[in-house]
Amino acid sequence: MIKQGRTLTESFMDYKLPTITMAPVSECEIVEIPCKFGPYGAKGIGEPPDVPVVPAIANAVYDATGVRVTHCPSRRTGCRRD
Repeated sequence: MIKQGRTLTESFMDYKLPTITMAPVSECEIVEIPCKFGPYGAKGIGEPPDVPVVPAIANAVYDATGVRVTHCPSRRTGCRRD
C-alpha cells in the first residue's frame, strides 16, 4: 500500500505493484515538423522515456544514503558526500 508516495507495506510479499489503471490520464498529439538531421526529416522516438531514468536513480541514491552520484555509470568512487 502506498500513501503520499511512501510504501506502507512491511515486505515485498505484501507490496502491490502499480498497474496501468493507476496511471494518470494523458493525451498525445502528433506534431509533424521535419528534422534536418534525420533521413527524410525523421526523428527518433524511443529515447525520450530513457532521459529521466538516470537522474531519478541518482536522486533516489542521494535520498536514501545522503551520497550524491556525480558520474554515470555510477561507482563508489564517483559518489561524494555533501
